[in-house]
Amino acid sequence: MLEAERPTRFVWTWEKSISPDENGVEQVLESDIVNTYQFEPVDGGTRFTIEERNHASQEIRDMSVGGIDQMIATLRAWLEDGVAVDWRQAPQ
Repeated sequence: MLEAERPTRFVWTWEKSISPDENGVEQVLESDIVNTYQFEPVDGGTRFTIEERNHASQEIRDMSVGGIDQMIATLRAWLEDGVAVDWRQAPQ
């Protein structure tokens, strides 16, 4: 963790990105992606903002988009329903 300001913000870094290639073989890509998560109270809830920067390549940036979508779905399931999602076990 690079920075934390409870309860509004935290910043952390991905050191490696792991993703399957076109043959399903996992590839490990070095990265220094910096993630900033902001939580802001709004009427009726919380605004959650994600910023990512320092992608080493367009390929890593593109892979990150799917990961963020999964992360948000996991967070929503946990916060709204108390359900833990294990994406390794999720149907494809």
